[in-house]
Amino acid sequence: MLSTDLIASEMHRNFNESISKSSEDFFANCETVLASTKFEKICLSPVYLNRAKIFNFSNSILRLKRIIDSFPESVFNNDLRLMKKYYGFSDATEQILKLEGSIVPCPIFRPDCVLVGESLKILEFNIDSGCTNYSAGHFFGDILGMVGAEETWGGEAFENLLLSSFRMNEMFTSYLQKLAGDKPLVFWDVPRTVPFQVKGREAYLAMFKGELSFSLFEVGTPATPGIYLQNFFRYFSCNHFEKNSDQFLPYILEVLKNKPEHRNSLGFSSMIYDSKFNLALLHDPMVRKKLCSSDLQLVDSLVPKTWYLRSGSSMPEDFLLNRNRYVMKRASSFQGRDVLVGAGCTQEEWSSLYHEAIKNENYILQEYIDSSLPEMPFYDQEKGLFFVRPQSSCLLFHYVEEEFAGTSVRLGIHNAGVLSVIDHQKIFASVGVLV
Repeated sequence: MLSTDLIASEMHRNFNESISKSSEDFFANCETVLASTKFEKICLSPVYLNRAKIFNFSNSILRLKRIIDSFPESVFNNDLRLMKKYYGFSDATEQILKLEGSIVPCPIFRPDCVLVGESLKILEFNIDSGCTNYSAGHFFGDILGMVGAEETWGGEAFENLLLSSFRMNEMFTSYLQKLAGDKPLVFWDVPRTVPFQVKGREAYLAMFKGELSFSLFEVGTPATPGIYLQNFFRYFSCNHFEKNSDQFLPYILEVLKNKPEHRNSLGFSSMIYDSKFNLALLHDPMVRKKLCSSDLQLVDSLVPKTWYLRSGSSMPEDFLLNRNRYVMKRASSFQGRDVLVGAGCTQEEWSSLYHEAIKNENYILQEYIDSSLPEMPFYDQEKGLFFVRPQSSCLLFHYVEEEFAGTSVRLGIHNAGVLSVIDHQKIFASVGVLV
């Protein structure tokens, strides 16, 4: 159960009581927002978080990230053959690593975490930098301002949100301006066809108008010759690259040939940190032998037990029969895709995915962590105001150039343990307010 030390339960209870007494104008605003956005539901409550605890966790996460960043040299001695075995990267990624010469740590990252009792658990390390600013930035302030959240939440809580969003936006925009220098910046991405992804990227890029001269380059589509050789920002993730490597690779190789100083951007090699194999690596016996006792203590406190699903790998003896204790995840997927929670499937489904994972060597096994939150208020056009305990949640810690920039929260009210793309497509999720 969640600790009142981390989540201010009394503040949530008081908020739930006050939201029930909101004016008709407030709920009319909710209707207007729902009609004008992609969302079906709005979560009307922030998640009140203990400020001191969150900042302590942010420092621990940064320390863990630096441990992970050191592995290519400290554990593997930059041996690509050995690294390929443990990181599971493709032949295309291997070509990039050979040309870059060294692994470039990512200056922007966003681990997905859950609060458990008085501790924090990291479910995955993400460097899908495209959504970093967007998910923590003004969109929350704009939408919640439209529904009148300032009055309902209380002025101080809403002010904290705006300050946090401003800090995140300012830090990220400043980073991009530095990256661009005196030239336009080019955002590299894959073509987007799903409507909510297109709208999300449009909203994201719109935030920089007036602050930054930029253009968009979608790999595989017609573009101004040589535009990709300008100063650029890698919007796409490892998952996007692996799925479109045949299109990406010629452009990336051209950059590596003509623009070696691209390391001032997000090095292409940093994509290896965007895989869940990094969590299995932290619990691998070979790696743990090389970690000092304080590093091992940090790993064990922050990272759930995680194993490679591969033939010959060390795995818990009971995981096939006691599936309720575990979850299987595809290493390179994201947004809740390719995740099977043992408690939410049949024994046949569990065994079937296990055999597929062993064959393809592209999954991890992880101990199951309950990510539910206290009961929270939601609004949709059909039900109006209703209260429900979200079945899954994800506390995002945002970093820019390895400096903590703030938190945000994603919620799911279906599918216990899995925060799927379907859920956060339809729900305007909550935000973390430090108190």
